[in-house]
Amino acid sequence: MFFSFGKIQGQQSFEDIRSTYDKKEENDITALKDINLYLQKAKLENNLVEQIEGYRDAAFYSKDKSLKIKYADSAIVTAHKTDDKELISTVYLLKGSLYYFYYKNYQSALVEYLKAYQYSKDSKDDYLKYKIIYQMGLVKSYLGYYDEGIEHFKECISYFEPKSKEKLEPGAIRNVERGYLNSLHQMAVCYRNIKDYKRADSIINAGLRFSKINDFLLKKLI
Repeated sequence: MFFSFGKIQGQQSFEDIRSTYDKKEENDITALKDINLYLQKAKLENNLVEQIEGYRDAAFYSKDKSLKIKYADSAIVTAHKTDDKELISTVYLLKGSLYYFYYKNYQSALVEYLKAYQYSKDSKDDYLKYKIIYQMGLVKSYLGYYDEGIEHFKECISYFEPKSKEKLEPGAIRNVERGYLNSLHQMAVCYRNIKDYKRADSIINAGLRFSKINDFLLKKLI
């Protein structure tokens, strides 16, 4: 999939190689030269985890959306070799997100999200699991399955709301608050689409109260 652009210099670490491209913008194909070196090193060392990281980076920086899917597929094949269910879940989530963002192919995205969810069931990473559930709710709502979407968003709220009251690191707090507000927002959208305006307004008000109390400027739920 990659052309050979060069060879690894001395004892370059994975961090050294990544530092040459990790500040570049998404879809900047100039990063692929160094990602190729990253993958060369990972394959020489038979380091499956770093191979997956290389494929994920390639999917991010490649401009061709069909190549993005191919890199995600390579990451999936490699992840299955690790037998790490959490890792496998993350790469199916990646592929689903590529279908969602770049193709607007919600049915294909849902197929990948369902696979990601199955592998996340036994994961200790609850944030990953509910991130997947949120994405499932999102694509189901776009496909018109509003009732199913609502149930997914309710699951997410039941996780993110109490989590938002815990003492967490700043980055984790932002992720949890974003997850909570986004879940409220999308659930309100679903209720409006089924013309249950009373519930939609109630959810919007809950989101606005939370935003005001927490001084969290994510989005207005309107």
